[in-house]
Amino acid sequence: MIASLERVLQGIVATLRTDVIPKVADDYARGQVVGVIDLLNNIAARVEWAREPLVEAVRERREALARARDLLSLPSGSSDQSPLMQGNSPALVVERDRLDAEIADLLAQAYRRAPDSEAVRVLRKQIHDDMVREMAMSRKPLFAEMTNGGSRDRDN
Repeated sequence: MIASLERVLQGIVATLRTDVIPKVADDYARGQVVGVIDLLNNIAARVEWAREPLVEAVRERREALARARDLLSLPSGSSDQSPLMQGNSPALVVERDRLDAEIADLLAQAYRRAPDSEAVRVLRKQIHDDMVREMAMSRKPLFAEMTNGGSRDRDN
């Protein structure tokens, strides 16, 4: 489960305030950090997660659940919520997280029935593929900068 954008931004601000500012001795650098905090506080209410990856995540979870239920001869899940797909990112995040919980429950049920079943494989593949997509969207950490305090190649 991925945290909401609001929570991510709150965490960044809290870290800057409690862990970074107290350790910054240079007045200019301290001012820059305070400026970043102000920026984050002002944009937090105006931004949201990119909608298209969320729509795709919800669609793929629904498909995996439907396929697994069919393989397990279970009734289909909740009614079609296609109008939600036209909704905003926060609503899609809630739906994605709800579907994650549903996948976990169905996976546990399927695993108890038959650990090597096709339904288990379908649900595990969906989880795996989702993590691969998440990793592909994540930028590489700046370990070199973390260890030496440098500013080499910030765009990679």
